[in-house]
Amino acid sequence: MIALDGIGRINQLTNRFSILKIGGVFFPVPLPGIYYYRILLSPFFSSGGSDARFIFVAKGQQLDYTYNAGESWVNEIEEAPGDISYISIKDSDYPEKVCVSMTGYNEHGVYEYYYPTDEWLNISEGLPQVPVYCVIQNKYNTDEEELYAGTETGIFRKVGCAVWEWFSAGLPNVRVRELEIKYTMGYTPFGLEKIATLYAATFGAEESLHSTAYV
Repeated sequence: MIALDGIGRINQLTNRFSILKIGGVFFPVPLPGIYYYRILLSPFFSSGGSDARFIFVAKGQQLDYTYNAGESWVNEIEEAPGDISYISIKDSDYPEKVCVSMTGYNEHGVYEYYYPTDEWLNISEGLPQVPVYCVIQNKYNTDEEELYAGTETGIFRKVGCAVWEWFSAGLPNVRVRELEIKYTMGYTPFGLEKIATLYAATFGAEESLHSTAYV
């Protein structure tokens, strides 16, 4: 099984041997015999004077993680309110929070999970009650949190404490299964700036939907 880890790397989960293969390195998965369908490998962060990184895996409503390369796993997390469709890191400097999207025709669209206190927070206000297939954060916007969600009925955006708003102008009313942001530097009328371009995958078609410049 092949999956994207949320930061562009392709990972392979070998269920038969209960082994997680990431970038050519093998890790034991937390519960042998369990099929994990979502994988996230965090960026490196500083912990106790050394570099560390998290690996999150999910199946259905179950979310597990390790911070020591699979030597031990935390798998007693309270179940998510819905089936998890995507996992993304919210704070790349120290990933205490992850953001997950969920499938289902209900109010459980996007949640934050804060692992130090094992808490789930529903941040779905403004989303339609349809399946949400992915959620990502614009890392170039450092002034306030900027999230994008791909849903059964298009793309939605959430900035700061505001509710989600429809963000599919110029895009057909289609299911959006994957979103990616390309981060580049480019010249604008205001000089050289950071540019974040949002790409949406819709049943084999990839569309460059939105480009925003950040100082």
